[in-house]
Amino acid sequence: MKRLFLILYFLSQGASSLFAQDTLFLKGQPPQLVRILAIKVGEVEFKRFDYQDGPVFSSPRSDVEKIHYAGGLKDYFQSPDKPETGMAQPAAKDSVSNIGKEIPPGNTVVEAETWNGKRLDQLGAGDGELDAMQFYRGYKLASAASFVGGTNLIFGLPIPVITSLAGANNAYKYAPNPRVLQVNPAYSKGFSRRANKMKARKVWANYAYGAGTTVAFFTLLVLAIAGAL
Repeated sequence: MKRLFLILYFLSQGASSLFAQDTLFLKGQPPQLVRILAIKVGEVEFKRFDYQDGPVFSSPRSDVEKIHYAGGLKDYFQSPDKPETGMAQPAAKDSVSNIGKEIPPGNTVVEAETWNGKRLDQLGAGDGELDAMQFYRGYKLASAASFVGGTNLIFGLPIPVITSLAGANNAYKYAPNPRVLQVNPAYSKGFSRRANKMKARKVWANYAYGAGTTVAFFTLLVLAIAGAL
């Protein structure tokens, strides 16, 4: 019975992910349903949405027009001679980014890197929390373990306690732009704080689902036995 509930849980998780798809628009090509993995300085890495166990594909950023993310966020890419909106722009060769630095008089000021239409040093904790809500998915294994723990009630209680107290120590792996975590403490704090809350909420919710499943099962079993007497 426990195996059946665990299988049903994973099936429900898979069904919900059917709607969590990104749309990639490449120049001269029809839109593609994908799962964006990383946006790097020179390329965008992704997997086909209908074959997520398959290989990782990459396209040069110069070939990308825009990306529509599953959560509704949109990023637009423009030609190299025009500034991009909402995405990181590499600094010019032989120049230094002016993020967080005072530019001496007479020096050329290069354009700062941006994310979601803001300079990296202008992003706040709220921006980090919004990105965590959209991109952080590091709670799935802990949630599954908590569901199994919930089916054992008291003996399984340490699982959500430990995993929720441990926090989202893998949150950085899901950051859509790791560069922001490196240069902006406020954004990093907001991202980590929201990821911790999401993980704690998920593990306790799944523990409750597991416990409720066990209680419901034994309740029905007792009623069935009582009816048979």
